[in-house]
Amino acid sequence: MQDEFWARPGQSLVSHLDNVAKLASDFARDIGLPNAGFLLGSLHDQGKASQAFQNYIRSATGFWDQEDEHYVDAAGKRGKIDHSTAGSQKIWAALKGIPLKKTDPLFAQMLALCLCSHHSGLIDCLEPGGENAYKRRIGKDTGKTHLTEAVAAWGKECGPSRHDLLLECLKEMRGRFSKLLKTSPSNLCSSCITRSCSGYVPNPIAWFHLGFYTRMLLSCLLDADRIDSADSGQPLNALWRSSGETDWEKPIRRLETHLLDIQGDRPIDEIRRSVSQRCLDRAEGPKCIYKLTVPTGGGKTLSGLRFALHHARRHRMKRIINVIPYTSIIDQNADVARSILEPKSEEEFGSIVLEHHSNLEPEKETPRSRLAAECWDAPVIYTTMVQFMESLFSHGTRSARRMHRLAQAVIVFDEIQTLPVKCARLFCNAVNFLVRECGASVVLCTATQPLLDKLEQPERGVLTLEANSELMPDVENLFHQLERVEILDRTRVGGWTLEQVADLAAEQYEKAGSCLAVVNTKDWARRLYNELSCRGLPGVHHLSTDMCAAHRLCVLNEMRSKLENHEPVLCVSTQLIEAGVDISFGAAIRFLASLDSILQTAGRCNRNRERRNGPGLVHILNPDREELGPLKEIKTGQEAARRLLQEFHADPESLGGSLTHPKVIERYFLYHFFDRREEMDYTVKANKVGRTDNLVNMLSCNPKNPGNMDFHPSLRQSFAEAGRHFQVIDEATRAVIVPFGEGKDIIAELCGLHDPKMLGPLLRRAQRYSVNLFPGPSKVLDQAGAIHEIQKGWGIYYLDKRHYSDRTGVSTTVVNDMDVHIC
Repeated sequence: MQDEFWARPGQSLVSHLDNVAKLASDFARDIGLPNAGFLLGSLHDQGKASQAFQNYIRSATGFWDQEDEHYVDAAGKRGKIDHSTAGSQKIWAALKGIPLKKTDPLFAQMLALCLCSHHSGLIDCLEPGGENAYKRRIGKDTGKTHLTEAVAAWGKECGPSRHDLLLECLKEMRGRFSKLLKTSPSNLCSSCITRSCSGYVPNPIAWFHLGFYTRMLLSCLLDADRIDSADSGQPLNALWRSSGETDWEKPIRRLETHLLDIQGDRPIDEIRRSVSQRCLDRAEGPKCIYKLTVPTGGGKTLSGLRFALHHARRHRMKRIINVIPYTSIIDQNADVARSILEPKSEEEFGSIVLEHHSNLEPEKETPRSRLAAECWDAPVIYTTMVQFMESLFSHGTRSARRMHRLAQAVIVFDEIQTLPVKCARLFCNAVNFLVRECGASVVLCTATQPLLDKLEQPERGVLTLEANSELMPDVENLFHQLERVEILDRTRVGGWTLEQVADLAAEQYEKAGSCLAVVNTKDWARRLYNELSCRGLPGVHHLSTDMCAAHRLCVLNEMRSKLENHEPVLCVSTQLIEAGVDISFGAAIRFLASLDSILQTAGRCNRNRERRNGPGLVHILNPDREELGPLKEIKTGQEAARRLLQEFHADPESLGGSLTHPKVIERYFLYHFFDRREEMDYTVKANKVGRTDNLVNMLSCNPKNPGNMDFHPSLRQSFAEAGRHFQVIDEATRAVIVPFGEGKDIIAELCGLHDPKMLGPLLRRAQRYSVNLFPGPSKVLDQAGAIHEIQKGWGIYYLDKRHYSDRTGVSTTVVNDMDVHIC
């Protein structure tokens, strides 16, 4: 009888459930829960055995025509036949017939949540108003969930072929979670008004981790389900998927050969070799959280990759995930890794290195990479902090599917100081979970290491570091060896006017041969660029996020070429050039900002010690007028930096005698994090959830939720609500495709598109030619009639070519450029 049920055309339901069970079990083995994964795969679609679903699927595919007695209007049924709740109800009903331990209902709830959430993303246990959404879902009318039909087809047992796996799962989960459930009591619990969990697990972080285990199990199920569903219709997909244990020997051999080939004889090359050798030596260490603190230009990128490859081989880890702060530098880092680790042949392109980010070039996409990007199925992955954090916290299924790939992985965070402060505790709790519970190792790479292990209120979440977590043996000496610039504090009462800033930039450009000026706002960047351009200086360039990614890359490549040929270059940029962009200027100017931003600008000056007549000069200026508006990060960073500069001038020796010294960086982050300590839990305002709350609460024991009064061991998280409010970067922006280079052709193709199947590929191509507009400029451009919808009702927009400059990008006024520059 079971063979008569369809999962989809061409695949029986029993085959689908068996395949998903095996895949989910393999995935969940990485977190020590293979039986739980198998059970979830076996149960997740048992509700499809209902007559209602079978009528729908046969009608939707044309197997039954309108004359058939079972035919239904499939269009009206799509997504409306509940087939995910029956498995959850089976688990809950089965508890009544077996001997239970005190925590077994909690474990059963975790399993049931995954089943009823596998099409929506994790549902709320408690909704913001206090209603128990989980109880409501489990108590749903069985006629609507088709539980009776599922039981008739598969039996009451929770597992395949009449074999009940639930007892085995509960036993497995008791063993896996025994240590977690015995976590030391938290001081927060003594003052909690509900105290509903104090008799069981009196620690919010433990509840956070239990919630994360639930999301991990859901991720295993999601990925297994999506893979089997896709491969049933496209059997060739299996040829492109990774299989078996990763062979790290080949990429290691290629990297070691490359390092031998690039050995130079300059003093800075010797320092970089020392950094690299230290990373190699420490790669034999245990799985844990490491810090790699190296000044800019010290070779962190390849040294970190060397550590990761050897560490992965030592511990037989599944993959390496490199997390980059901005899409503006991910291409650069991934291209370097690919050129080293992958063979030149087209057949093997993408076999080792995968890029997953919004600005991926279409020519870098292959059948293998498209499939791998859906679930991070590759040995070495380059992605962004946004993608990483969304895999852990966002609502829905698309990002959550990738989460389980973080288990048994080496995760390398580049420029970790760029982590938004509001995400600090979420990040710390998540990283601790991945290392303690999921067998991951983490490396925090930066020249300006934030004090994530020294946050106030550690009971709410701080990074857990071992005593020997720093990979470099003598960080202070390394900073002294790599000191290549002198930072000059030239802030003054009244600030610097536009003309004065331009005068200084032109002066430094003339003296040093090249100069970088980094400002805080796009308005300042545009005005300063225009002022310098009007002076007739050759080699003046502009960079900001008003330019699409393809445009910015063109400018960066043009500047690099000129700098290598010793041609004059004067670049005016917003902070996008700071983190990780491999480029070097003779001098630099930085508007007052956070200390880490100032030091990152300094890292683009005299990067390779090209200057023979002393250090590169970095000038800190304060503009006379600066409208920062909602840029709170910059405002608070300026305040902490001002305080630190005053202390440094009063007693420089107590801070190491240099503004680049690690003591200065540590003092800065102490001030900066103390000033922003109330923001670190990711606050959610009262108008969003009915009270002022935060995501750390909502994803742990939910103490402020009015429904959190029951005294029993159960999850009470508001998973879905927290996911809907989570954003790594606060952006109320609107994307528009701009007529730069190939963007013009893409706009034309979209406007004339008739085949909807081509929309996806065109939109992927358009990502590199899109700009995100904030509400103010977007409104002005709308009023000017400069933004047009591609086709009515599609919600895809493009910009009039008269409002895009080949020099500065999007303009709210008509520009006079002859035509858009094509690279």
